[in-house]
Amino acid sequence: MQYDRYIGGMNDVPSQPRPVYVLGAGFSKAISSEMPLTNHLGLELKKRLASEVNFDLRDDQSFEDWLTLQITPLPFLEGFVNSRRSADATRVIAEIATVLDEHVEQASLLESPLWLRQLIALWDAEKAVVLTFNYDTLLERAVNGNTPVVGAGSNNLRLVLGDHVVFPAPPAAQAEFLGDGGAPHSAESFQVLKLHGSLAWYWASTDRRHGFSMQPSSAIGARRDRSSSSRRWPTVPNSPSAPAIR
Repeated sequence: MQYDRYIGGMNDVPSQPRPVYVLGAGFSKAISSEMPLTNHLGLELKKRLASEVNFDLRDDQSFEDWLTLQITPLPFLEGFVNSRRSADATRVIAEIATVLDEHVEQASLLESPLWLRQLIALWDAEKAVVLTFNYDTLLERAVNGNTPVVGAGSNNLRLVLGDHVVFPAPPAAQAEFLGDGGAPHSAESFQVLKLHGSLAWYWASTDRRHGFSMQPSSAIGARRDRSSSSRRWPTVPNSPSAPAIR
């Protein structure tokens, strides 16, 4: 899968250095106490799937390490054992989106914190590049509440929404505001690279050209369409069988 056709403005060579920020699960936890850290997510999944999955998680093992090991075929195990482990991992992966959706819904009941909105204003001014390993859409939601404006230099003002700053997402739908044509993916504001995918992206099996395609959800911060035509597929670090996006 080539990201080039989705990245757009990311191919532009910046005229000046841009600061880079790296975000992990702790960032989402700082936004809202409702968001779980990785190991807490594993404990919640273990409780939910106790009757379906054998969680042989060691005390000194992180949930991420356990899940990566489960989905990796081990040469010293029988084929049926590796298949069973892979099936367990796939079931856990399928539940991750559901669990995170529920936490995001609870976190979205409150306004984005002031420090986050101020940080977004700083990133917009810096035209920063933000690398995140988080699936959730709390950052995009905060952008929607802050709505930076670009195009002042060309006298063509446009609002920037959460979908417009996220890569490698599909092209965002045009904004529906009076006098606002929407801002496509560009380097005019800060850019967020969601390296593990997003709760707002879907895998579509009907795209035969590349095997899958990315489809944006209807609206960040609102209840998303859960139609049978698209399904969520979270990625697992170092997993050879999971798609690179979801």
